[in-house]
Amino acid sequence: MEPRKGVPWSEEEHRLFLLGLAKFGKGDWRSISRHFVVSRTPTQVASHAQKYFIRLTNASKKEKRRSSIHDMTSPGGSGGSGDAPVGDGRMPPDVQRAMQADLAAAGVSAPAAAAAALAAAQGMPLAAATVAGYAG
Repeated sequence: MEPRKGVPWSEEEHRLFLLGLAKFGKGDWRSISRHFVVSRTPTQVASHAQKYFIRLTNASKKEKRRSSIHDMTSPGGSGGSGDAPVGDGRMPPDVQRAMQADLAAAGVSAPAAAAAALAAAQGMPLAAATVAGYAG
């Protein structure tokens, strides 16, 4: 029997993931799956998020990598330095800026993108009402 391969994420699924991340924050994969990326399970969303945040952290390294859906950013987006301790719920400021740029590219307003990036950096979910109030 052949090993099973996952189905790659589409740009639309990734955009919906970013919107869900802005609304629910880092860690609420079940809500992102239920309300935004309905074509993916919470486990798939969590795996995608893990790869996304690793890619943001490693974006400034000079390694030559193949292109990925995780590279979708707006002009001027930067990567992170990878200097944050693993598992402490914090991201370096440059990673927060890169995430904010991705959210803006996905159509989240600048104030909502900033609030979502800050909430994710602190490991806190962002209240849906907060994002709804900023989303344009």
